[in-house]
Amino acid sequence: MNKIIINGFLVAMLAISQVSYATNLDKFAKSCKIMHSEAGVENFLKSCNLNEYDIEDLKKSCNSKVDKACWILGNFYHITHSYSQAIQFYEQACNLKHSESCEWIAIHFGMYKQDPNKAFKYFVKACDLGSGEGCAYTATHYDKGWAVDQDAAKAKEYRLKSCKLGDQASCRIYGVTNHADE
Repeated sequence: MNKIIINGFLVAMLAISQVSYATNLDKFAKSCKIMHSEAGVENFLKSCNLNEYDIEDLKKSCNSKVDKACWILGNFYHITHSYSQAIQFYEQACNLKHSESCEWIAIHFGMYKQDPNKAFKYFVKACDLGSGEGCAYTATHYDKGWAVDQDAAKAKEYRLKSCKLGDQASCRIYGVTNHADE
């Protein structure tokens, strides 16, 4: 009887700690939105309420396929200018369907590596995962003919999808495009 009570208590405590950890992870993710500012590592850690011990916990969570943990680590390593590590964690998060991580990989390949083909691939993936910005960048690739043939119809299609996903700049462009077509 005592073993059952103790086991039940341990299961309940584990469940509570997992809910608490998930809540904290959400808090980290929301507060880390300033991640790519030039504020520096110390301010990043403070803004995310992180310390060096949390980094190890985040690595364990990322290895356990928690997308937000991988994303936060990607942000941390980006801020510390450890770009190869940042990309590694962003890729893990992107593969776990974290759209913003896919965007950052695309930006990395587009801006820093000058690889528009990889950038396009990750922008499309971000768009497919529901990112308005990912769809907007995909539309721009079709508008400009970056890594794909120029295609006004596809650009318009992605711009509309971006608008529907809440990207206000795309809504303005789409509105102008539609008005110009009439």
